[in-house]
Amino acid sequence: MFETHVAREMDIPVGEVWKAVEDFGGVYRYHPLVESSPLSAQLTSGEGAERVCHFHGGGSIQEKVCDFEPGKGYTIEITDPGSFPLKEARGRIEVEALSDDRTRVTFSMHFLPKFGLLGAIMARVMMKAQFRKLLSRVLEGLEVHLKTGAIVGPKGRLSAA
Repeated sequence: MFETHVAREMDIPVGEVWKAVEDFGGVYRYHPLVESSPLSAQLTSGEGAERVCHFHGGGSIQEKVCDFEPGKGYTIEITDPGSFPLKEARGRIEVEALSDDRTRVTFSMHFLPKFGLLGAIMARVMMKAQFRKLLSRVLEGLEVHLKTGAIVGPKGRLSAA
C-alpha cells in the first residue's frame, strides 16, 4: 500500500466544516474534478453511505463510507475505481477544532495500484504526488466553498450554489 496525506487549516468553525464533509453526496460542491455525486444508497451520511462521483470530462468512481466517527472523520473505500489504475484505495478525512473559529482538516489516501511492479514504480514516481496535489485541491475547494457558498469546478472555476 502507498500513502499520502495533506492538511489545511481554515478560519472556519469545525461544525461548519463537518457539516459540509459529512454530506457524502455533496462532495461535488467542493471537489474540483467532480461534476455530480449522487447517492446510491438511502443513507446521506454515516457508515454505509454510498455515492458515485461523476467527473467533469467523463469517467466515474463508486465510493462507500466504511468507518465513521461523528464530528471527527470517516474513511471512504473506493469500491469501483472505474478506469483508474487502482486495485484498491481508501481515503480518510478528519476535522479537528483548533479554536472556536479555526479548524484543521486532514485528508489521507492509501492505495494499491494495478500492474504489479510497474504499478508500484508508477505509484512511487508519480501517483503519490498526483494524489497529494489532488487532495490539496479538494481541501482548497472545501475552504472556498465554505467561505463563498459557490460550487468549485475544474480549474477552480466557481458557480452559484
